[in-house]
Amino acid sequence: MYYLKIFLTVLYIFLTSVLGILFCIFRPADARNLCIVGKIMSKGVLYIWGINVILHNKHIFKECKNVIYVSNHQHNLDAFVIGSIVPFKTVSLAKRELLYIPIFGLFYYLSGNILIKRQNKNKALKTMHKAGLEIVRKKVSVWIMPEGTRNHGEMKDFKKGAFNLATQIKRPVVPITISNYEKLDFRARKAGTVHMYIHEPISTEKLTRDDVVKLSDHCRELIKNKFENL
Repeated sequence: MYYLKIFLTVLYIFLTSVLGILFCIFRPADARNLCIVGKIMSKGVLYIWGINVILHNKHIFKECKNVIYVSNHQHNLDAFVIGSIVPFKTVSLAKRELLYIPIFGLFYYLSGNILIKRQNKNKALKTMHKAGLEIVRKKVSVWIMPEGTRNHGEMKDFKKGAFNLATQIKRPVVPITISNYEKLDFRARKAGTVHMYIHEPISTEKLTRDDVVKLSDHCRELIKNKFENL
């Protein structure tokens, strides 16, 4: 059953990526693409694994526009958990290496997501700056996982890029906690339930670069405390 699920997942991602490319090619890099095609892909993958996602404080999604979402990052599964509930006109920021995944990488790019080359700090900063201008101009939201890499259940320190971006463009930060995947049984017919807790938005209107570390630490603490009790 476990290996059958893996096969079905790979096949489903391939097929929906192809359909996604055909859909997105008519309006490439449009922030609305991810909410439509991404949800179809993500909900299908979660159905294969028998994973249910429960949103806490989901009313905040309806109230928030043009914000920076930040969440913890445990597993590749994050892409589909987040993709299944991603708010309208929201894109994600991820490593450029995703572009090299056959078929899926092209779909991910055409969906309007922002890709950065983390190894090159100068290029990463330029990309973040350009992303900030686009976020303001197009009035979209961006989802960032500031740990930068999977934590496998043990939260890492947050990188400061997301919080620098938020203070520069004066957009609220919305911390989001994704529950521990260790509670899931991937070999069972139904793996279980993932909880996502949406914290109250944090205004950055009066914040400067000097407040970035404090903002980052505060968001990490909020996410970590809820992660341990969710």
